[in-house]
Amino acid sequence: MKKLYGYSDSTPKVRDFAGASLARSSYRRDKEAPLPLSIPGLEFWVSTRFPSSLLQIAGDVSSKATGDPIGYWQDQSTNGRNLTQTTGSLKPTIKLQAINGQNSVIVDNTDDRLDSPTIPRTITGTQIEVTKYGINVFKATAGDSGNTTFYINSFLGQSELLDKLFYSTNLTQLQIDQLVAYFKPVVPYSSYSSLTTLAQYWKNRVDFLTFPFIDTKQVTNLYQTWFNCNKMTSFPLINTSNVTNFSSTWQECRSIKEFPLIDTSKTTGLASTWVSNYALTGFPSINTSAVTTISNCWLNCIGLVSFPLLDTSNVTNFTYTWGSCSSLKSFPLIDTSKATTLSGTWSGCSGLTSFPAISPPLATVFSYAWENCSGLTSFPAINTSSGTTYVNTWINCTGLTSFPTINTASAITLQATWQGCTGLTSFPLLTTSNATSMSNAWNGCTGLTSFPQLDTSKVTNFTYTWNGCSGLTSFPTIDTSQGTDFSLAWAYCSNLTSFPALNMSKSIKFQTAWYHCDKLADFPANMFDTCNCTNYSYSFQYCALTQTSVDNIFNSIAKSAVNLNLTSGILNMNAGTSSAPGHSGYYGKNALVKRGWTVTNNGTDPTPDYALIGATGLTSGEAWSVGYFNLPKAAVWAFYYN
Repeated sequence: MKKLYGYSDSTPKVRDFAGASLARSSYRRDKEAPLPLSIPGLEFWVSTRFPSSLLQIAGDVSSKATGDPIGYWQDQSTNGRNLTQTTGSLKPTIKLQAINGQNSVIVDNTDDRLDSPTIPRTITGTQIEVTKYGINVFKATAGDSGNTTFYINSFLGQSELLDKLFYSTNLTQLQIDQLVAYFKPVVPYSSYSSLTTLAQYWKNRVDFLTFPFIDTKQVTNLYQTWFNCNKMTSFPLINTSNVTNFSSTWQECRSIKEFPLIDTSKTTGLASTWVSNYALTGFPSINTSAVTTISNCWLNCIGLVSFPLLDTSNVTNFTYTWGSCSSLKSFPLIDTSKATTLSGTWSGCSGLTSFPAISPPLATVFSYAWENCSGLTSFPAINTSSGTTYVNTWINCTGLTSFPTINTASAITLQATWQGCTGLTSFPLLTTSNATSMSNAWNGCTGLTSFPQLDTSKVTNFTYTWNGCSGLTSFPTIDTSQGTDFSLAWAYCSNLTSFPALNMSKSIKFQTAWYHCDKLADFPANMFDTCNCTNYSYSFQYCALTQTSVDNIFNSIAKSAVNLNLTSGILNMNAGTSSAPGHSGYYGKNALVKRGWTVTNNGTDPTPDYALIGATGLTSGEAWSVGYFNLPKAAVWAFYYN
């Protein structure tokens, strides 16, 4: 049986709301259509059939020439609910006899719109737009801002509203179906048959609840076509066999519950294609054999609970592909053999409890890859042989209790890599010989009770590296010879009782380095002898340093201050339970104060050791210098008063 625009010849004839039979010939747009005045609950009706109703401003001349602006579109119902726009840049224009002798309204596809402030937002009902390319039917609900502002459909940078736009309450579903059937010939399936691009055609159409099946066999570009059609609950299986550009095609379509098995065989990119499709719980096994990038493709699809084993054998870019898919319970063993970046790929997939042993031998960037995957209880020894950058890679993976010995021989940046992995109790001896930054690497790993002697010989940045590792009771003698910044490096390591003698010769900053190491009692001598540093603010506040340790710190810093002529520095050793300095420490403190340093410590400083002074014949400061640097008296004088 022959079909006409989706209707067979046996399709029952529909009737208008005056009861008149609508013959099949009356469906054509080149025939005069009946007026919809008899539609029940009609709130307003505007039509391009009446040029005199399209005014430049209210009460002024009609828009009689193509290109004339429309600031006032007169309501043809009896309710006087006219559509208006007073801002010139937002006004659409008229195009006379645009299609089949009928007039069209043109908008700029950016911000042109018409408002009807006389339509209360409490009105509920149905709005129907008949456009050059389609019929838009949507039901308005109470309080919906769309009840008063009408964005005419947008196509190819210029939108054309061909015939009618009306708004009615109390329509039954049958009446809606009859209206759609009546206007069907305006947008037959073949209307799109010659188009190659539908880029941004229906972008931001928040009124769409569904979408019709259209002819897209020639289309190659679907860039942002249905972007932010966030009320659509379903989508048809259209022909996408020639589409190469699917970028952001269905991004922000938050209500689509399932997606058809579309043809993606010719595309190489699926960037941001289904971002924030909240309602999807599964996904079809689409053909991705030619795809090279799927960056952000399913980002924030928070409803996905499973995902198929797609062909990703040619994909190089996996940036945030499944980021924030927080409902995923498991993940397939996809092919990552050509991946060069896995940045943020599974970030925020907090529902995952395990992960497959993928093999990405070419990947150099793993930053944020498993960030906030708090449900992971184990992790495989994946191939990371080319990895150089690991910023926030496993940050806040709080469920991990152990970590595998992965290949980090090429790693340069280990910034916040395992920060907040509170469940880790130990850490493997990884190869880190090329790393230059370990800032925040194990910050907040409160469960660690021991730490290996990693190769840190090239690391310059140790800021916050072990901050908050409150389970550590001791620390290994790592190589810190290239370190320049140790700010907060061991702050809040509240169970450390001793600290090793490290090479700090190049450091210039120790601000808050051992702050709140509440049990730290033993600290070595000569740690800061050659440090060109004046910033020790809060460094040893809230510690439990013995008098010997306090003296060691004062004397070592004083030595560097004198040798390197460091003035106006700051050193805080107060608060907590640290001891007051002894005589030697007091002399070191005094040398710093004389160089303009601000120094604080617990307790009362001792009185000078006059026996020592008498024995040497020197002042108290000189006695300190002689006692700890073994300098001759002449040098001591120059040293102390320099």
